[in-house]
Amino acid sequence: MPKQKKPLKPKPYPPRGQSAPQNHAKMARLRKVREERAPKWRDARPLLFQPQLIPKVWGDPKLGRSFGQEKDEAIGEVWLASDHPKARTPVAKGPLAGLTIGEALKELDSPFPGVGKDGSFPLLIKILKSRHALSVQVHPDDEMAQLLEGDVNGKTEAWFILASEGGHVGLGFTGQPKQRNAQFLGSTELLGALRRLEVQPNDFLLVPGREIHYVGSGVTLLEVQQTSDRTYRIHDWQRQGRDLHLEKAAQALCWTPRKDGELLTRNARRPDFGASCPFSMERLCINSQKERLEVGGPSLLVPVDPGSLLHWPGGTEDLLPWRCWLIPGELQVVITNRSRSSLLLVKSQSRQLIDKATREI
Repeated sequence: MPKQKKPLKPKPYPPRGQSAPQNHAKMARLRKVREERAPKWRDARPLLFQPQLIPKVWGDPKLGRSFGQEKDEAIGEVWLASDHPKARTPVAKGPLAGLTIGEALKELDSPFPGVGKDGSFPLLIKILKSRHALSVQVHPDDEMAQLLEGDVNGKTEAWFILASEGGHVGLGFTGQPKQRNAQFLGSTELLGALRRLEVQPNDFLLVPGREIHYVGSGVTLLEVQQTSDRTYRIHDWQRQGRDLHLEKAAQALCWTPRKDGELLTRNARRPDFGASCPFSMERLCINSQKERLEVGGPSLLVPVDPGSLLHWPGGTEDLLPWRCWLIPGELQVVITNRSRSSLLLVKSQSRQLIDKATREI
């Protein structure tokens, strides 16, 4: 006779409107795991940085006063976003106030293209104002920086002209010099061999690593650059007490002149810096109060004019001119304005894409 199965006892169900204790505990554990695994940038807000004022012999006290400095000091540069050891810009407000850029991104668990293996932030953004001409100089590119100094990267930079009082810049050679050595760089023939460009507001200029250059007097510009402060000074207008680096400059320089217009772009929305440039720049314009701009991260945003507002799911902030905001991760923000205004949007490029583009060139 087959063995009869024992009837299954029905499981007790909790009264209507209540959950079983074991299910409640399980759901709580699952919620905790999801919260731990969820990207922290989902609850992130844009990060505003505290500017750092840098005195320079060629600087202008007006620049310091623009940032609230009362003492009469020749400020040449104001670093808006920097994780360079020389002057880091801490987060200015919010729950991450006081943290450096690298620390804030680590806290948010937010990726940013181009960040080094050591967590170093790839870009530095600054305002520069010249009461007197800057030195004639050159920066090494990535390859020369590693060869000559053992640095991780060189310094390619780009300028957006904010104001010009009849100012100019020197950028590259007009023709290939007959001599390509330190002796020529120290000679009186050097200045006559440089290409002089008159500049005006809204000009973009690309200054690749290895390109000889200087900024003349009466120019205010916004500079985006790789995070490096490596400079080889070539000519300093008879100023005393500052070293020249003619031998290393002669090694680092690209002596071949570029075509006219290759490095200067006028009145463009987004200049083409080429695939090997570590970053891109774009000028955003809002022409009416009804217009809205949507911007996604990861990116850096610098208002040029006053009057704009920054909106994100967690709040709204006034966009003061000449301050830098970082839009982390996949956060989406909306920009509106009270009057006609413009902003600069900066995006970094991953090191893998830069290396690939460089190999193809």
